Amino acid sequence: MENHLQILGSSSDPKALKTAAEHLAASRQPEDHAALKPFLADPAFLGRLNSPNDYDRLRPKHLRLWWILDVLSRNIAPSAHRVLVELTAMPAYNDDEKPSCADLLIQACARIRPAPPEVVAYWDRHCRPDDGYASLTIEALLENSSPPALALLEKKMAEPGHEDDTKMTWMHKSILPRRNDLAVLQCCYRMLTGTLPSSLRSALVETLFDYRPNEWYTARSPVARPPRHLMTDPAKDELRKIGEFALKKMNLKEDLRKKVKKTLEEIKEKQ
Repeated sequence: MENHLQILGSSSDPKALKTAAEHLAASRQPEDHAALKPFLADPAFLGRLNSPNDYDRLRPKHLRLWWILDVLSRNIAPSAHRVLVELTAMPAYNDDEKPSCADLLIQACARIRPAPPEVVAYWDRHCRPDDGYASLTIEALLENSSPPALALLEKKMAEPGHEDDTKMTWMHKSILPRRNDLAVLQCCYRMLTGTLPSSLRSALVETLFDYRPNEWYTARSPVARPPRHLMTDPAKDELRKIGEFALKKMNLKEDLRKKVKKTLEEIKEKQ
């Protein structure tokens, strides 16, 4: 560890800094993670990893910081995830003038399950109307899909500050690729039967039962629908519950009503 710390403390070689930090991030030893954290919280160290211009012009995941945070997020040691949690309170990751660091931490924290209160609060702070982070945070919430993350998703879908069109984009880009997942379907049922504004309920049913790529996506960023045959039986039961509620309690357009019925027949046949 001493050699890696010496490099982190004095080197001006960005590649050497990244390599040394990754070694500590990949460690299973809590003392290595504790030694790494002050560097990741230090704006001067971040400035040695990449130039200030890089943070402005490069895509966030092209920054060297991402590789270090990614290693921490994949590490099974609790102390590695603790570093990420503690970084959520650091000024370098809460500076709206330098959004790249927050961008990366939002994503890295998605692998911490269940999401701890500090991370949920961080996501909440970075999911405000027009803050530039909201869609990224919604994606992180759904990638995480632990109960605290999905509770925050429900809150954001119900907040009036976010436009309906924005929420529909979240549905199509972040909910749809996970519409086979039991926890996500349970969350959707709660929203559909309670917290979701009535103006968006048909759109959520469409997201779960329909697929219109030419309308919902651009040619450069299509989202694939997950195959129904990969659903677990509990997930099918939950989707069936949603479909039956929609057919009985909602005033669906005829085309959508047919899509719901067709899907219910499909999952019935495959059981």
